[in-house]
Amino acid sequence: MKRNFLIFFMLVGLAFFLPRVASAQYHYDLGLGVKIGSPWMSGTIKYFINDASAVEGLVHVGDFGFGTTALYEHHFMISGVPGLRWYIGGGGHLAFQTSDGYNPFTGVPKTNRAYAGLDGVGGVEYVFEKVPIAIGADISPIINVFGVVSGWWNAGTYVRYTFK
Repeated sequence: MKRNFLIFFMLVGLAFFLPRVASAQYHYDLGLGVKIGSPWMSGTIKYFINDASAVEGLVHVGDFGFGTTALYEHHFMISGVPGLRWYIGGGGHLAFQTSDGYNPFTGVPKTNRAYAGLDGVGGVEYVFEKVPIAIGADISPIINVFGVVSGWWNAGTYVRYTFK
C-alpha cells in the first residue's frame, strides 16, 4: 500500500513538472536586440526575473535626440500557440532633444531640452523553440512630467538574440 501511494505521488509530481519543461524550451533568461519603430530606433536588453516577470532597458536614438527607458513587464502565455505570449507593464524614461532636432510630439522648436516621464507598454512576443531568437511588437503610451508636459506614444517591432 505504501509503495502504491508513493508511486501515485511521484506520478502526480511528474505531471506538474512536465508542462513546465515543455514551456521552458520557449523561455529565455536574457535577450539582446534592436527595436525599430516610431519615432526611435533602440537597442534593447531584456532580463527575465522568473517565467512571467521581466525588466527591459532601452537606449533610443532618433532625429530629434536620444533617450533611455526602463520597464517592468508581466508576460502571459497564449494557449494553443507555444512560444507566443502577450505582455503589459510600465516604467519611466529620460530623453534629450538636441538643438538640431524637432520633437513632433511636443511641438517644441529646435532647442536643447530634457524630458522625463512615465511609460506604459503592451505587446506580443514570439520565442522560437530551436533558434535563439525572439520577435515581437509593442506600443507604449508615454507622458512627460518633466520638461514640456505632453503625451504621445511609441510603437515598434523588435528582434532579440536570446540566451537560455
